[in-house]
Amino acid sequence: MTAIERPQYTQGQTLGAADFRAEQLYHRNARRRHALGPHTWGIVLGLELVEQPSPVDPSVVDIMLRPGLATDGYGRELMVDAALRLDPGAFSAFYDLAHRSVYLAYDEVTSGHDANRYDDCLPGRQTRVTEGYRIVVDPAPPTHDDIDIAGQPGLVVPDGGSLPAGAVSIPDDESIPYQTLPDSSSTRWLVRLGDVKWDGTTAQFRPADPGALTNGRHYAGLVADHLLGAAGTLRIAPRDDPDADTPDPDGADFATVQGRLRVEGRISAEKDVHLEASALRFVNPPPATTPVPITVSRRTTLSGSEENLWVQLGETPDDANHLLIGPGTTAPAPDVVSVSGTGDLRLPTGDASIPQGVLGFGAKTRQMIDLWGAGHEYGVGVQDFTLYHRTGSDFAWYRGGVHSGTRGDPGAGGAAMMTLTNPNGLRVFGPMATTNGLTVGSGGDDQVRTRHVVGKASGNDGIDSLYLNWATGRDVVIGTLGGPRSSLWLSGDLQVQGTVTSVVDVYTTTVRVRNTATDAPRTWQITLPAGRFSEVVSAFAVLQGFSLWDNQNNGAFDSFGHVANADAIPQHVMVTVDSQSTSTVSGRCFCSESSAALQGDNTVLFTVVVIGRKRP
Repeated sequence: MTAIERPQYTQGQTLGAADFRAEQLYHRNARRRHALGPHTWGIVLGLELVEQPSPVDPSVVDIMLRPGLATDGYGRELMVDAALRLDPGAFSAFYDLAHRSVYLAYDEVTSGHDANRYDDCLPGRQTRVTEGYRIVVDPAPPTHDDIDIAGQPGLVVPDGGSLPAGAVSIPDDESIPYQTLPDSSSTRWLVRLGDVKWDGTTAQFRPADPGALTNGRHYAGLVADHLLGAAGTLRIAPRDDPDADTPDPDGADFATVQGRLRVEGRISAEKDVHLEASALRFVNPPPATTPVPITVSRRTTLSGSEENLWVQLGETPDDANHLLIGPGTTAPAPDVVSVSGTGDLRLPTGDASIPQGVLGFGAKTRQMIDLWGAGHEYGVGVQDFTLYHRTGSDFAWYRGGVHSGTRGDPGAGGAAMMTLTNPNGLRVFGPMATTNGLTVGSGGDDQVRTRHVVGKASGNDGIDSLYLNWATGRDVVIGTLGGPRSSLWLSGDLQVQGTVTSVVDVYTTTVRVRNTATDAPRTWQITLPAGRFSEVVSAFAVLQGFSLWDNQNNGAFDSFGHVANADAIPQHVMVTVDSQSTSTVSGRCFCSESSAALQGDNTVLFTVVVIGRKRP
């Protein structure tokens, strides 16, 4: 950069064209340095590309460039003072359908002299320069020439790279006020306005894709270390205030801060606060260090199926780190909710209420709830297919009342319903019923004892009589009716005040059976009454008499006579029971005499006695 020289005039000095050019160059370069010092190059205002649909074909548009102002990287102003329709001829080099980028470039045009002024009478001399612009479409890179800094190129250091030898590092915005400013309009620096959709097949503009018209626009900015509000307030807002014709200022992103931002006062947000891909981090005020990171952030699972709000309490599990929720200002009251760095949730003073929904503990078997004490002595848990309750001493069930810290006390207005105590076992304070069996001493021997039955004082806990079906008039059944037999054992006397109904039945019947063969017993069988016995325990025959005359069909068994003959002497009489069931009894009988030829009509008289269990 050459030294800054300002023309200095003296009285009587002869001035030439070079002096006026130096005066212009001084002011012009000062203005350009101001545009690149506290400001950065780019679009200042306007210069929007706008589509106007064709009234004949809605698929065809005209492209209008609105008035506006921009400065390029050499500090030169590019002003469009009236709306301009883009000339399709500028796109004639493109023959396909595609988006084409549109740039604005600085340009100068010389013009004629003022006829009312004196001149040097030399014909064709140009006395004016019009500072203007020209439209450039889809230029080949680069979009600007070098930045000259004391004869060396000024370059932005590429990410992860380095500069070539001799190059000078410049900021990313490339706005350098101390560069050697070019004085030629041919030095190129293009300002991008956006993209339009050009159809080279028909030489017409088509509606551009969303966002294309503003693609790549580079706006001018400010460079400063301090921004002060003179009236006590500082307002940063879109240039157009919201009204019926402008969008909602909260409808889209407006301002961006790249880098860290420190605010020494309060931050008040009237709308939502969004944190994107980062965390809300709580640190100690400087110069103090923050050894334990505490952050709040959004976390997405690797599968992308879950979204989580993550509160970080340190880098490793530590019970000394807590997330605390509670009332208070500078002097907090006792905590209401506490979550430790090891994952423990505590409610030191408050209650937990779930008006709707479910409190879930997952699928891992463990003791889920610890109710009292430092260990796991009182709690509720789950084993495989088992829900268990654990206590260091007793279980109690109360109805009504209020809490009492006294063991076994249901509290004022309450009543004990049932207790499981050590060593007294189960106590039920009220009637007890079961729809299924009750087994006492399962897996070993134990006792059934009764206390506080009718007729005893309620405070008497001595051993008393056992009353079964007290004052109900119902039966007491031992064993299963119709099933396996059960015995009743008594170590004392059996006293019965009512009628004793025996379960034993005795059936008798008298039978008369005549011999059918010589020297051969006859088989007999009787049929028992149907349904009389569920079991026959014993059956036997009682011999009542015999006769050498035929009395088989004589119920009175009184047919007899006298034979004075040695052949009519009785020799042998027998009757036996050989088989029995709940339906029949059978056996054999025989009566012999001295003459085998005469014994065919001999008859045996006997009674069959059957003893068994009554059928219910």
